[in-house]
Amino acid sequence: MRESFGERLRILRVRDGLSQRELAKAMNVSPMAVSQWETNTSEPKMTNLRLLSTFFGVSIEWLSSGQSAPVVCSSNTGTVKVPFYNTTEGESERFAYINVDLLGVNTDDIKSLACIRIEGDSMEPLIQDESIVVLNTSDTHVRDGRAYAFSVRGNIRVKVLTYSTLGMCVKSVNSFYNDEMLTTNDFHKHAKVIGRVIGVVSRL
Repeated sequence: MRESFGERLRILRVRDGLSQRELAKAMNVSPMAVSQWETNTSEPKMTNLRLLSTFFGVSIEWLSSGQSAPVVCSSNTGTVKVPFYNTTEGESERFAYINVDLLGVNTDDIKSLACIRIEGDSMEPLIQDESIVVLNTSDTHVRDGRAYAFSVRGNIRVKVLTYSTLGMCVKSVNSFYNDEMLTTNDFHKHAKVIGRVIGVVSRL
């Protein structure tokens, strides 16, 4: 007898070591909603079904009906707990659950991952306002034309960095914003590269 949707969801949640509250936080729903899904009291909307499918790295067909093969990704890494980059000493720990298989992350790089929430539209349409960007904090050597999170005098920004004869050019994707220039001396003296952007997760 094929298991129910709620049973399949519980299997995935337990597999990844998540509580109902933690899964609810990742899906931006209430813990009660997750509980009702797992007891088959209610069913998630299609939007949430797609998010669950992506989050756990399984096919939407298998998750919703138990038909077809369950696994989309060939890796067994799955969902990992990724900390947010803390900008204030003593700030309480925050984190996001990220399916690293979908980002193509190497196993060796998982411990170097961090997240930052984007504020503003300067990187749209590539990165939407309030999206979560995933960083590889071990990749801090600027490669021309890549997007990085970096801080300048305590102000954290996510921009495309390119080299120029004058120093470092800080570019937004949104054409409404002008390019900025940091001299080589200012960049090395005042800027700190936090990590390279390796993925984007829409509004957790």
